[in-house]
Amino acid sequence: MTNHRAALPEIVTRDNWIAARKAMHEKETAFSRERDAIISERRDLPMVEMDEGHRFEGPHGSASLIDLFEGRRQLLIYDFWFEPGKDPCEGCSMWTRDLGDLGGDFAHLHKYDTSLAFVSRVGRRNRSRQDRPRLAGALVFAARRKLPRSHRL
Repeated sequence: MTNHRAALPEIVTRDNWIAARKAMHEKETAFSRERDAIISERRDLPMVEMDEGHRFEGPHGSASLIDLFEGRRQLLIYDFWFEPGKDPCEGCSMWTRDLGDLGGDFAHLHKYDTSLAFVSRVGRRNRSRQDRPRLAGALVFAARRKLPRSHRL
């Protein structure tokens, strides 16, 4: 049997470790600042008016994009990777299960006038029970239609 054990790092003096750690800290700080700048740029991206009447299959039937806001000012959309005829994304499934383990209470989001919706290409009716997130009614899980090629990145 092949041993796939990773090699351990070099053992050095405390002074050498501190120097290496300081160099790593400088890289991490630079990375954090760059990430923050990119996030700021993303927030400043221009908006586009959604005028094509996007429809979703929500827990109460057909819903518009405006319906997903549930009367709140902001909407967070999680794009759950689940295509018709394919298995759901393992990471997406794990994340929704973890949210369900927290009780699916989104009062903290609602306090900030924000709703959360999960969207995928597969609607609630087309998923098996084990694929459905175990969340309270506070979460909308809607099926989106495939976007036209001109709308994709």
